[in-house]
Amino acid sequence: MLTKLESRTMVRQLIDDPNAARWTNGNLDMLIQMVIDLKWSRILEHSSKMLVQTDTIAAADVTSPGYISMAPSGLGGDLSQRLFRIHQVARAGKVFNLADYLGQFIEANLEVSVGEQGFFIRGEQLWLVPLDATTDVEVVYSYRPAVFTTLGEGDLVIWPDGYELVWIWEAAAAAMEKGAAEDSRFLQERSDEGLKDLLGAASRITIAPNRVIVADDGPIAYGGS
Repeated sequence: MLTKLESRTMVRQLIDDPNAARWTNGNLDMLIQMVIDLKWSRILEHSSKMLVQTDTIAAADVTSPGYISMAPSGLGGDLSQRLFRIHQVARAGKVFNLADYLGQFIEANLEVSVGEQGFFIRGEQLWLVPLDATTDVEVVYSYRPAVFTTLGEGDLVIWPDGYELVWIWEAAAAAMEKGAAEDSRFLQERSDEGLKDLLGAASRITIAPNRVIVADDGPIAYGGS
C-alpha cells in the first residue's frame, strides 16, 4: 500500500506537475478522493465482502423509540465507517430482515401499524420493529474507507494491495483533462484494464455468492458521505 504523500506524488509524476503548477495539493486531493470513491463503489458492487465492518451500537446510543443513524460517527452517526451496503442487522440474538417499508406506520413514536418483524430505512435512519430502544443493535455492513482528504501525509491509502495503479491512472487521467490540455485516453484505458484484473481477482478470493441477497432497487444500497 502507498501513503497519501506517495500516492499524490505518483499522480503528479504522471501528469508532469511535480511542483503543483497546475493543481494545488488541496484540489488534487479532492479529485483523488472522488476517483477512489468511484472505484471502491465499482469494486463493492462486484464483491461487497471486500471491506466488511461489524458495529455494535450500545443501547444507550439507540435513539428512542428504536432507530440508529447510518451516518459515520464523524458526522454524528452511529456507524464507525462510511456505509456502502447493509449485510445483516441483529438484536438480542435475532437476525432482522429487510421489512416492507409501506407496512410500517409510526406516529408520535408509537407503532400504529406494524407488519413483519424486521428493519426498514428512513433517510439515514435504520429502524427496527418491534420498536425497542433498550437493547444493543449489531450491524454488519460493507463500507468505503476513510476519505482521502482527511488522511495524514504518512497514512496508508486503503486499497487492494498490488492494484494501486488502477485508481492512480484514473486520477491522473482526470487531472490531465483540466482545460483539455492533454489527451488522457491512454491512462484511462490502462485504468479500465487494471480494474478488470482487480475485479477478476476479487471474484477468485471471495466466497460465493459475491452479491448479498438484497434487492438493489431498495434504499438498503445507501452510500455514506
